Amino acid sequence: VAQTNAATALNSGTPDTNLNTNGMVDYLMGAGTGPGSFAYVDPEFNIVPDETNGTMELVSDEPLVVRYTLDPEAVWSDGTPMTTTDLLLSWAIGSGYYDDATYDEATGEVTEGNVYFQLAGSTAGLDTTEFPEIDAEAGTLTLNYGAPYVDWNLVNLINKPAHVFAEAAGFGSVEELATFLEETPQGDPESPAEPNEQLQTMAELWNTGYNITAMPED
Repeated sequence: VAQTNAATALNSGTPDTNLNTNGMVDYLMGAGTGPGSFAYVDPEFNIVPDETNGTMELVSDEPLVVRYTLDPEAVWSDGTPMTTTDLLLSWAIGSGYYDDATYDEATGEVTEGNVYFQLAGSTAGLDTTEFPEIDAEAGTLTLNYGAPYVDWNLVNLINKPAHVFAEAAGFGSVEELATFLEETPQGDPESPAEPNEQLQTMAELWNTGYNITAMPED
């Protein structure tokens, strides 16, 4: 594979790593809208479903409801089965659900509160969703949007493996991580909370843990 420059990270979704070179590697690994995601964009710019690991279904237009269903045989590259916690973690990263920051209108800098997962893009769209409805046994996660969102079918919830993030944050299992995410309150900029240590640990893994500018310890 010929690239213009060396890859600097195996996660192209942060502001510091959102480079075309990293994006190409991410795409080939299946992250974002690449192979193994719920959908991808073909050379003619059509959005094509990819059922390798599951399906995405538009349940309702008004209100907008979208259901993701994992294939029971879907696994990560280390053989660990994919679960709804993987989908939930991707939603948590992309929605900014736990952030409670306020910003300086002139500079855009955070003046108070917390921003956990740094995103190269925007939380727009996912930020209107309620906490997802999850049926772990059926392998489904359902998103209820609070407003229409034209790019709903480009929201991929297969991104990074929850079991790796769970281990980093000291959880004994992905089930413990799922319970933690469910029980942690939504962020409120009008009443910012003290930084959440476990969210910070997982955010640090997302923000910098995939960088490869030096030989990684892991």
